[in-house]
Amino acid sequence: MTFQFHTTPVTEEEKAVFTPQLAMALDKRLELHSRRTMPGLWSVTDRLNSMPRASEAVLKRRQVRYRIYGVVLLVLGLFLLIPGLMEPQELAGPLVVGALCVVSGILYLRPRRRGPHRQERRQAEQLLTTMADSGGGEVTCAAEGVSARAGKSLQQISYEEMNAIIETEDLFVLSFSKTNALILKKRDMTEGEPAAFLPFLAERTGVAPVVMEQ
Repeated sequence: MTFQFHTTPVTEEEKAVFTPQLAMALDKRLELHSRRTMPGLWSVTDRLNSMPRASEAVLKRRQVRYRIYGVVLLVLGLFLLIPGLMEPQELAGPLVVGALCVVSGILYLRPRRRGPHRQERRQAEQLLTTMADSGGGEVTCAAEGVSARAGKSLQQISYEEMNAIIETEDLFVLSFSKTNALILKKRDMTEGEPAAFLPFLAERTGVAPVVMEQ
């Protein structure tokens, strides 16, 4: 069984659609790497995440309460920090307490992260810009491995190198190192069935594919 992609440059319209998808995939790749290197920490995290979630009403009240805490801590911190900065040697204690209060207040006021980090989004934009500037090529996934050809350049990738296989709505992201990945548009597949692609890779790599939900 062989799967082939005739890769085409990313258009500006596609870039706008693909950026959030690819950022989510890169964020998931980072999580998978972290899970492999720190399984104990993720075991605790998964147990905490499995606990019953509070109702929306409780979460809203908690959010308001945290904002009040943040404002109070920020005001108190500035009240202690400004005199401490003027006389740091004589007011070292208030200076330290004020700095801690300011930091705590900012953490309480900072909105909770939703979606991937900015770093992953920037990386996604850079990768898609590179794809937009490329002239296209051919990627073949066969029984013996993966070959990626662009012009006169040919790269051979063994399935043993792959550490993450991620599918988004429009993309396949095949990670074969901590920093390198093949980004394939589903619509660029010219040979093979899309539904059979992930099982094919899972069998040869031993890596469980991840399907990102929108």
